[in-house]
This record gives sequence, structure tokens and C-alpha cells, in this order.
Amino acid sequence: MFLIKDDKKPTPVCIGELVWVLDKDGKAEVWASDFNLKSEDFCATGELTYAFNQQNTQKSRFFTCADVPNGIAARIPLRMYVFDSDGNFEFCSVILVLQDSPTTNGCADNLNGGATISGKIINNKLDGVKGVSLTLSDIPNAYEEIIKTDELGNFAFSNKPFFSNFMLMPEKMDESKAGVNTLDLVFLQRHILSISRLNTPYQQLAADVNNDKKIDIADLVALRKIILGVTDNYGQNKPWRFIPSNFKFESVSTPFDLVDYKVYDTLMVDDLGADFLIFKVGDIDANYSAVGTFGRSRNTLDLVTETIGNDVVVRAANDVELSGLQLTLDLDKNASIVGNRLDIKSENYFLKHGVANISWTSKENISIKEGDILFTIKNDQKVTLNENGEISSEAYNSDYETLQINWNATTIKKSDEKLSIYPNPFAESTTVEFELKNKGLYEIKVFDQQGKLIYSTKKEGLIGLNKEVLPKQKLNEVAGIYFVRLESSEYTKTVRVIMTE
Repeated sequence: MFLIKDDKKPTPVCIGELVWVLDKDGKAEVWASDFNLKSEDFCATGELTYAFNQQNTQKSRFFTCADVPNGIAARIPLRMYVFDSDGNFEFCSVILVLQDSPTTNGCADNLNGGATISGKIINNKLDGVKGVSLTLSDIPNAYEEIIKTDELGNFAFSNKPFFSNFMLMPEKMDESKAGVNTLDLVFLQRHILSISRLNTPYQQLAADVNNDKKIDIADLVALRKIILGVTDNYGQNKPWRFIPSNFKFESVSTPFDLVDYKVYDTLMVDDLGADFLIFKVGDIDANYSAVGTFGRSRNTLDLVTETIGNDVVVRAANDVELSGLQLTLDLDKNASIVGNRLDIKSENYFLKHGVANISWTSKENISIKEGDILFTIKNDQKVTLNENGEISSEAYNSDYETLQINWNATTIKKSDEKLSIYPNPFAESTTVEFELKNKGLYEIKVFDQQGKLIYSTKKEGLIGLNKEVLPKQKLNEVAGIYFVRLESSEYTKTVRVIMTE
């Protein structure tokens, strides 16, 4: 004969805060079961029982005016224990809001000093944030008081009149670009394209840059303008938002119902836990208010420059997988930037007073090889990295780690035969990019794996950089491995390329 004993604790599901009104004599009996919402047990066969102590003897508690020092209301912390028929138990912490009846007034009022509303502003690391403004508005009396958090993020409003209605609103408008960088654009772009979704409410709220209750291309454009320094205006949004500690999202997948203030309809008790979590709009990877979702890599992106005619080409001096890049350059006021291996367009940079902020992202990681031309500075023969720019110069690899940029840190291997093809592999089209020292004819030929000539074109080449786009239609739209050969009077070179389905 076997005896099976249940040793699994029940699961308490409680009402977190319960309001109870004293009777005309200033008394009340509250049962522990009054706090039960839907407690469960999956093993025991008998009914669950409830108590205020772990001995399961205090089924109810009596309260009087002595438990309400100010004669109006008091918040009393309690524990509700739930027991199964085998004696296993668990508890949850609850709050009893005990009030004197305003009609019978069974308890003498003791209103010396009024009520206190205090709390703390914390970030993702649970560190206090100083200098946050808090406005407490006394709505019936049309009066407001503004204070700021101290060095530890604490604040307190004292001697506030009972029975009045209040609204507590935190606000921080400075440091509008803090924590915002191009890596945030990478995450935002890939979320919009459903490549990699933002899963937490905090990430999604940070990504809703224009505060229109959705995440789309408009947020991407707005955030890029802020990063580039085109504007520091968040439009209908604010640079910092706040989440009350007791706020519960209706849906964590669409958390745009956020109410970032607290309302006290009728202030009857002190609120000593009016805490808020602060987060930076646009700071999707929590770079400012936390250690950062992703770290810094020991690897670097090494860049070298080369003057060709009136232009400067910027090459990679090492192999790396890139998802994004940002940097500040000192340029001639008439200069412009043209993308090569990196598809940099006019919206990816902002040039003002000879300083260019660049922010580039890709929906897919780009494989950069040593010697690849990343971009070209047109009409400028002297380009320098601005170490004190508005944005820090850094790149991001395929693991979203931050790479330090070394500008002209090393020299790449010199070669007269400069031919690259990107993207490789490709699905729709690929670009053949090469350099010539002199003007002259060149011919590009494409062969399949059997050596059969599939496509050829002959053109007049220019001094410096030349490009030829190969759409899949030129290759009969058949996926596979091909060999692209460049033939010129200066050199002949062949590169393998893969076309995918």
C-alpha cells in the first residue's frame, strides 16, 4: 500500500488593494478570504482556506479608529495566506485601505500637517535620476507646486490638503539626444520590416518617436533627423517618458495606452510610493539608462582614405560584418557624399558649416572586405574625422556590438587590380565596382559554371571609380554560381558571384 502525500504549495491570486469603510462606531471586521481573487491548487482535493497568519488561525482581523491615525484613512500592509487540505501554504502581500465613513464620521479627524506624496524616479538599472521636474496640481484650487528630484532621484510634497483632487506629472526636457544612436535605427528598421521584433513595452514605447501610437517609417525618419542633428524636436512627443510604478499595460504587444502621470481623485492617505520609471524616447537599446542591451566589441572598423582626382574614397582596411555606422567628418561646404559598398543617400547625412553627420543602417548585415570602398566624398580633397562631433563615431557589427572606428589607422594592401561585387550573394541585382587609372574601354563578361558566356557589355571607362549594375535578368534569372570578368587595358580580373532564388 502506498501513501501519496501532496507537498506542492497552492498558488495565491489576490486582490492587491482593498478599500474598507469603518462602520458608524469606527469598527470593521475584515476576513482574509476578502482578499482572495482566484487562488488555485492543482493537487489537493479539499477546499482552500485563508488566514492572516501562517498558523491558519487568524481568519479575520478587527480594526478600529486606532488603526486610522489621521481619522480619515490609512494604508495597512497585510499578508493573505492560502492553505490547502494537506497543510501546504503560500502568501501574497496586500494593502488594506481603511477609511472612516464621511457620512457617519465615526473617528475624530486629526489633520495636522496634511498628506504627503513622495517617491523616486528610477531608470532601467533602478538608479535614481536627479533633476527631474515634478508638478503636483491641486485641481479644485487651481494651484500647482513644482519641485525637482534630488541627487538620489527622490522627491516629496508635504502638507497637501486631504479630500482634494491632485495630478502628479513628471517631466524632463533636457539631454534630448542622450542615449540615441544609429544602433537604435538598426533595431527600429528591422522591427518595421518584421526581421527582428521589439518585444518589450519599453522598447516599443521608445520606438514610437512621434507618439502616434504605432511604429512605422515615420518614426524611422524622425529618429534619423534627431541623430543627424537636423532637429531636436520630438513633435507631439517628449524626449523622456515615464511609467508609474503601479501602471499595468492592457497589452504588452501594443503598450500605447501609457498614462505617464498619476491622479488622486480624493486624497485621503499619504502616498509614499509614487515612483516612476523613466525611459528615453528613441533609446531602443537602453544605451543611456542601463548598461546597454548590447556591449562594445574589442574589434574595430579600420578606415583609410585615398584621393582620386577631386574626390576622396573611404575604404575598409579590415574584414567586418556591418549592420550600421555613424560618424562625423569635417568636409568642404560644397562637398557631397555618395554611397558605394554602403548605400549612403542624401537622407543618411546632414552637412552644416563644413561638418557632416552620417548615419547609415542596413536591413541585412553587410559583409565588408578589406579594400572595399564604403563611400566617396565628392568635391573635397581633404577629409578628416571630427573627434568632437555631435555624434560619436562608431559602427555596429552583426551581433549589434559597438565597434570603434580607426580613421586612417592602418594602410591596406595596395593593388592596381581593384574589383569588387556587392551584394554577393544577391537576389535581384548586384553591382560591379572597379577603378581605372586612365580613360579607356573596358568589357565585363559573365560566365556560368560550365564556362558558357551568359552576358557581356563594353563601355568607355572613366578615371577613378566605375560601376556596372547586373540585374538578374541579364543572367537569365537562373540562380547559381557565376564568374564576372573585367577586361581592360590595365588589368583583367575575375570574381565569383552567387545569385539566389
